[in-house]
Amino acid sequence: MSQLQRYQYTLQANEAVNPSIPNSTFIGCTSGSSIFTVYPAELSPLVLQNGLSAKFQQQFNNVRIVNGAIAQTIELYIGVGELIDSRLTVSGGISIAGNSGATGGAVTVGSSATLIRTANTNRASILLQNLGTSDLYLGVQNTVSASNGILLKADGIASFTMQSNIYGITASSVDVRFIEEIS
Repeated sequence: MSQLQRYQYTLQANEAVNPSIPNSTFIGCTSGSSIFTVYPAELSPLVLQNGLSAKFQQQFNNVRIVNGAIAQTIELYIGVGELIDSRLTVSGGISIAGNSGATGGAVTVGSSATLIRTANTNRASILLQNLGTSDLYLGVQNTVSASNGILLKADGIASFTMQSNIYGITASSVDVRFIEEIS
């Protein structure tokens, strides 16, 4: 049984809010015009936009929501359970093809920006796991740092559907594992 609560915020560019929430394992966005970042307590940050959601194994009881560069009104559902949203809007054609395979590996990331995976226009998704004891910061340029990167906590996992380069940097050496799905 789902126990989700609706939250709606009109946020200016880069504005942050800290809503009071119950113990939760789910965050889903049902309305918004641009990306924003959600920081569930003690968990890796989550970049969201309209139609995206995440379910966590570990409960969290506070969250920080930081808007991106564009003012917008966002609508979130946060709580325990799942939100099934079957809305789909398509403009233009749809091409459906099976994925042709996957590749995996390991990269050691240190205190200078390290290329984890090169850009790949055939990448459907990539799963990254930080097996180190230090937090890892991810970005798409070799200028990634703790002040501009996406945080992937020690023992954390992140999934992306982007095709650009992926760089990482950390305070000490960490082992990063990846599985890249190719379409």
